Amino acid sequence: MTHQLPSNTVHLWTGQFDRLHTKRAEFESLLTDDERKRAERFISDMVRDKFILARGWLRTVLSQYLDQSPESIVFTYGKRGKPSIHNSDIHFNLSHSDNVLMLGVIKDREIGVDVEQIHPQLNMALIAHDNFSAKEFTALYELPETERLHAFYNCWTRKEAYIKAVGDGFALPLQDFDVTLKPDTPPRFLRIKDDDPAKWSLLHIDTLDDAIGAVCVKGAMPQIKLMPPL
Repeated sequence: MTHQLPSNTVHLWTGQFDRLHTKRAEFESLLTDDERKRAERFISDMVRDKFILARGWLRTVLSQYLDQSPESIVFTYGKRGKPSIHNSDIHFNLSHSDNVLMLGVIKDREIGVDVEQIHPQLNMALIAHDNFSAKEFTALYELPETERLHAFYNCWTRKEAYIKAVGDGFALPLQDFDVTLKPDTPPRFLRIKDDDPAKWSLLHIDTLDDAIGAVCVKGAMPQIKLMPPL
């Protein structure tokens, strides 16, 4: 099956590790020698399995946009390790948390994706203080206590999606930009140090059970199409 990807559209794929596990042998057969060696270096069996499943799933999905088999896809890596497809206008980003995977695919634009399984945060104040901007921290604790957990994850996923979109990883200080986080406020950038907030768009993803996601793309707000499970 080949998917046509219209311009100004993000195809959003979601998966679950427990459902993909039946395909572990198939997915492992799609990996390159380097990817298999990388998997072998993981001490934890669970982490190793998740790497194999995520990479095999990624290759399988991306092959549906490319005129090639999953195992023949060649990835190149940016200076901070962000993968891209060699000689292709297809851009993508993958995230996973606990049992959930989320993959965004778009043409000709940088994209970052983050998904987080929702868990109670006993150290929320400390984590927010260390990772959010002062403006975000204040906004979080102005909210009623019943709204803070979802607002915390709103902020976290939006910030992660941006740093993944620009490809800087945690080399970019998280305090150097502000995002909205209140549940009744559309996702957007309020400030980005050394960048123009108007050049980026944020999308909130809440269609996942017990998880929150965010997509960041360069340019105007795209359409989102939720893709069926493999």
